[in-house]
Amino acid sequence: MAPLASAILLVVSFPPFALLLPPFVALVPFLVFVAGRPAGVAGRREAARAGLLLGIAYFGLLLYWLAIALLPDSRLAIPAYALAVLVLAGFTTAFATGLHYVRERLPAVPLPIAAALLWTAVEWFRAISATCRSRGSGSAPPSRRFPASPGPPTSSALAG
Repeated sequence: MAPLASAILLVVSFPPFALLLPPFVALVPFLVFVAGRPAGVAGRREAARAGLLLGIAYFGLLLYWLAIALLPDSRLAIPAYALAVLVLAGFTTAFATGLHYVRERLPAVPLPIAAALLWTAVEWFRAISATCRSRGSGSAPPSRRFPASPGPPTSSALAG
């Protein structure tokens, strides 16, 4: 139930709800659940299953509109939606597995610190994996990464 509680709290952090408090406490039930898993492979598997459940519930509820928007135009809307949810749920699975592993190997690291570092790392990887490159690693030279400023209008632009 803890992964589902965290998923619901994460979902109500976004519009149309956009509540103020949930983003700050949404992961607490999930973190307590993962921290309570026993050491070893069995505990890590439980944490991974909980992470998968969190991801499926969270992204499934958050991205419901994808299926609705694409359904009139494509028979592949539902499979595409399911694939997107499962791929994104893989990241929460990795987070849960990694958190359990870190807590097992480095018990001196406080749970909030370990969770914050791992969540940030997973989110960073999720962001760059969409484009398969890091920010600023485009092929354009540094001076051309941003559009040129149009400058002041010229007389021909004013003439119409």
